[in-house]
Amino acid sequence: MLQKTPLLLFAFGAFAQTPNFDGIVDEDEWQNAQRFSISHEIEPADNGPAQHATDVFVTHTETAIYMGFIDFCDMKSLRSSLRSRDNIGNYDNVAVGFDPYGDGRYMIVLGANPEGNQFDFKMLPNGNQDDYDLSYETKASKHDNAYHVELIPVSGLQFKADASMSWPVVFARGSFANNTRIQMLN
Repeated sequence: MLQKTPLLLFAFGAFAQTPNFDGIVDEDEWQNAQRFSISHEIEPADNGPAQHATDVFVTHTETAIYMGFIDFCDMKSLRSSLRSRDNIGNYDNVAVGFDPYGDGRYMIVLGANPEGNQFDFKMLPNGNQDDYDLSYETKASKHDNAYHVELIPVSGLQFKADASMSWPVVFARGSFANNTRIQMLN
């Protein structure tokens, strides 16, 4: 369903500080990052307000993009366990989708669950998913009222380098409310 959602275009500003990559999204470390919210539920609601708040932070260096997610929830109902790569099934997770060519030929989706287990795939224009393996790092941590995930997609993204680049991007979160799977997007 990612292909049916309008994509967010974002541009990176000047980089001031590299966040500590430890799985804890400390707002002081990310204060100079761009900040987004995952604010819409697309499943089961149709573009209703998200049932769980999610803050997303994005910044970069010359060689890496850093992303941090703070995913607020009732931790007693969190669905998460250690899983093998790409096998997170019906568990809580966060993801980012990039259209690195900006022309809709495909979207690269990568994410992680609250344990830091990774998943990735290529979303084709017809909505089908294709296997895709990207080299990236994830770290995660659990807190009283939220879990945090940090991602660094460093290598493997293919894109046309240019002096100024704008990529369509979507941030997503899968979760549960009253034993019902919900999907939220920005």
